[in-house]
Amino acid sequence: MLRSSSTSAIVGIFLFIPFDVSCRIGMKVEQIVATDIEAADLKGERQMEQAKIDSLVETRRLLLANQTATLSVLDPETSGPYGALVNFAVAGRVQPVILVSSLSRHTQALLKDPRASLMVQSPLPAKGDPLTELRATITGSFTKNTDADVRAAYLQRHPYAELYANFGDFSFWMMQPEKLYVVAGFGRVYSFDFQNLVDA
Repeated sequence: MLRSSSTSAIVGIFLFIPFDVSCRIGMKVEQIVATDIEAADLKGERQMEQAKIDSLVETRRLLLANQTATLSVLDPETSGPYGALVNFAVAGRVQPVILVSSLSRHTQALLKDPRASLMVQSPLPAKGDPLTELRATITGSFTKNTDADVRAAYLQRHPYAELYANFGDFSFWMMQPEKLYVVAGFGRVYSFDFQNLVDA
């Protein structure tokens, strides 16, 4: 009877031991450490993947809200980079749209070489380091676009542009994005195919 009671007590104790602890009984220290490291690595990978997804969602929100961006092109005169502040909107599959004059240097550059990049950023903080804020650079190429939907999307965000949108030297250009580079703060730097943002 004593042996039976002791056995029942031991079994009862095991029933109340948490599953992860009970699984460790009989394991060597090296096995336990290896298991913990593997679990920590898996948790870290999941957190990193979620951070990347979050950065895509934040960048998409930025593109849908911002009104200005930095356009970088290849200057036909110097063959070097040239940057310009531009107004932009998005249309189609979250594709940036700009309205520019053929008299401007950046438009002349696009006419020679349509490859370009567009950088958008979060509003700069009143205090602290601006480099902690989200910014994203899209690379691809621009083509002229005369679609009514594209025009409407741009003028909805920039209604004042109606004053000069019909001038002979002005035209709408839509970007065909390829790559997306996101800096979401220190240590959060990601590269994507632009399609990843479309699907976000």
